[in-house]
Amino acid sequence: MLLVFLLITMIISGAGATYVYWLKASAIRAEVDGRLRAAAAAAEPLLPPSLVSQNVLLDDAQHDPVQSRFAIERYCLQAGIDGLGFYVFDRDTPRWVAGATINAFAQGRIPIELLAPARTGGKVQVLEARIQGRSARVLFVPGPLNSASRYIIAVTVADEGFNQALQQARIEVAIGGGALLLTGLLLSCLLARWLAAPMTQMLAAVRRMRGGDYSTRLRFKGRGELGELASNFNAMSEAVAERQRLILRQAFEDGLTGLPNRSRMLELMQTQIVTDGTPFVVLLIDINQFKYVNDYLGYQTGDAMLVALAKRLSGLMHLRGELCARLPGDEFALLFPNALIGSLPRLLARLESALVDPVIISGQRLDLSVGIGVAAYPEHGESAELLLRHAEVAMYLAKRDHAAYAVYCTETETHRRNRTALLADLREAIEGGQLRVHYQPKALLRDGSVSKAEALVRWAHPERGWIGPDEFIPFAEQTGRLRAITHWVVDSVTSQLARWREGGLTLCIAVNVGMSDVEDDSFVAFVDRALRRHGIDPAQLSLEITETGMMHRPKQLLTNLDRLRQLGVQLSIDDFGNGYSSFGYLAQMPVHELKIDRTFIERLEHNFENVSIVRSIIELGHILGLDVVAEGVETPATWQALAVMGCDEAQGYLIAKPMPADELTRWLEKGFDVPPRVPNMAPVLSS
Repeated sequence: MLLVFLLITMIISGAGATYVYWLKASAIRAEVDGRLRAAAAAAEPLLPPSLVSQNVLLDDAQHDPVQSRFAIERYCLQAGIDGLGFYVFDRDTPRWVAGATINAFAQGRIPIELLAPARTGGKVQVLEARIQGRSARVLFVPGPLNSASRYIIAVTVADEGFNQALQQARIEVAIGGGALLLTGLLLSCLLARWLAAPMTQMLAAVRRMRGGDYSTRLRFKGRGELGELASNFNAMSEAVAERQRLILRQAFEDGLTGLPNRSRMLELMQTQIVTDGTPFVVLLIDINQFKYVNDYLGYQTGDAMLVALAKRLSGLMHLRGELCARLPGDEFALLFPNALIGSLPRLLARLESALVDPVIISGQRLDLSVGIGVAAYPEHGESAELLLRHAEVAMYLAKRDHAAYAVYCTETETHRRNRTALLADLREAIEGGQLRVHYQPKALLRDGSVSKAEALVRWAHPERGWIGPDEFIPFAEQTGRLRAITHWVVDSVTSQLARWREGGLTLCIAVNVGMSDVEDDSFVAFVDRALRRHGIDPAQLSLEITETGMMHRPKQLLTNLDRLRQLGVQLSIDDFGNGYSSFGYLAQMPVHELKIDRTFIERLEHNFENVSIVRSIIELGHILGLDVVAEGVETPATWQALAVMGCDEAQGYLIAKPMPADELTRWLEKGFDVPPRVPNMAPVLSS
């Protein structure tokens, strides 16, 4: 800006000085020309008589030329000119008649070539010429037309005085222009400083903003444009700072709980790894069955549950460097610096205090049952991302095994990778016909007769061989592919029942179904279509649902279970005893059968503390009018114990292992031999 002002000042000063000099030079020339004209106008008395008389024959020689020259010299001195000459034209040739020069010119006469333009022009003319090597200004004045002869008066002034006047004018203009320029420079500096100071402040503020400092504020005095500019800039800076704070919160803070998010957690973990390098422990927490809270109590309840848990967990973080972060969904991560894996019991004890009491939301008690995965630095990874992923792997292992927590290990990672590979192959298994149905018979305890069996799916993997349902059913349910498997099994079973019917064999086959299947209204219609398509009596199909699933979502199941019962399908509660069902609610379930969980049956022979539990379940089932089936029967002693307690049916390896349909047909032809009575079993059970 200062350079612009300086350039403008120089242009104005130069133009002003040039104009003043032009005015002065014009005035000097006008003064000289005026003197020349005045001298020419007053020179008539000095004209030779021959130029003014009509008698052209008058001879000028009669007059004294010396006296005439002296008179002209005196006139030149009086008029302030350097020469006066009279020229007459003889036709077109000029001839000097009279005249004189003084000062700078000695007997100097005008060159003849300068007179021709003056004669032909017929007007007063001023010329600059060189006379005797000197610059001169010459005024040519033609005589009147009625004169005796055509003549020209030439008045001459040497340029020395004229040049001196111009030089003096230049000096004066230079001094004035210099003073004007200095004044302009001073004013330009002051103006530029006055105008540039706010711009300089603004540029400095913009640079600080570009560097991330949004605290700068402009303070311009006044109410004009600068004041308004400062106000608008400050408002913009505050808005940008607020947006920056919002972006940082969104980038590193969970919007629901206010806790650091996954990105912030990873950043802090990586910083500790790089800068500190001390060991630490990461706990990854996931709420069990949180999906059911969202689905059946509403997302507001689920959010309130997350906020309550976040407050409890963050309240545990007292020591320096400890951190609680919320990860996507219902996961939380806890960072314990300067901790070893050996201190895990102490850390879990601290965590238990935050989880022991249920959360009460809108009068609803919600238990904080969680799965916990543990990973430690540096044993389980050298980067924050890897450690968090390993903690997640351990957490899923804990949830799969229904354990309170699990610590990451290499075998866990290998198992997870195998499951991931199986998941990729599962779709091809369903569509490519790799699944098989095996049947495990159920025998009546009173006589060993068999009229029922359970359908168990197996996977004939082309590379891994036979894969049991425990290896792929759980994650098939998590990924939403269990429904396709269930539909395939129901269709295969009803088709097999039709083939057995054609061979004269009538059986009731049980199929395990997932909770997501039973909740789907279209599932009832699918079962109905499958039965009708193959002409199967609905009583020949039994659907087994786990007790745990029924207790988590009771109300949503009742409608579809009633529809299935009205259809004529048999319903069974599988794995009874693990879900701690309410007896009052159990009486409302439209089921036909209870299957005692195998964990109680397997320990009957060696741990008689389970006898009272099994007996109570059997009696409860009979009171409710239900058949009771025992799973996992593998020894004659267990068979005899169940028979004494009044159990209705048994299923297990003692009777038969799962087998293909053709083998089951041949096995049924041979029949099942009831195991011999075990001595002293009844007295023990009755004690």
